[in-house]
Amino acid sequence: MDAVEVRYTGVHGQPRGPITRLSVERGDAIGVLVFNRDSEQFLLVRQLRVPLIRHDEPWIIEIAAGGIEKNESPIDAAIREVEEEIGFRVAEVENLGEMYGSPGGLSEKLTLFYAEVGDADQTGEGGGVDDHEDVEIIRMTVAEAYEALDRGKLKDAKTQITLLKVRSRFQKG
Repeated sequence: MDAVEVRYTGVHGQPRGPITRLSVERGDAIGVLVFNRDSEQFLLVRQLRVPLIRHDEPWIIEIAAGGIEKNESPIDAAIREVEEEIGFRVAEVENLGEMYGSPGGLSEKLTLFYAEVGDADQTGEGGGVDDHEDVEIIRMTVAEAYEALDRGKLKDAKTQITLLKVRSRFQKG
């Protein structure tokens, strides 16, 4: 966490500051909504999220996600994270855009993706890469995922946004 002192020009042109603000520096990350064409299911994950213990909801369902490593592109990070967490090789990802999850306190830029896989693309069980990751794979049909979204059962923002962004393509088909 960094404490930053800022001087800036305000919205009406007047000098402002100095003010001190806190910024959590996490690096940037990706999130991938994965759809299995063969089973016609979204492949989501559930894992422990320590900050949510205070809300008594530390195990939430979300899309595959993770940090972008040094010298790694967002696309390469997305492909890596899907294989690590879900156990599927992704040949291609569709960029859905970038977002800032909590710009008042986090510097992290999150790039969102959509990917489709088939059963033949499975390379392993998924679940993460070491003992520090304890990832459960959650399979939901399109209807189940949108019902969970509409009923407020999916509380992770990146998951909500990606589902909303791809919703129209499934409603048309």
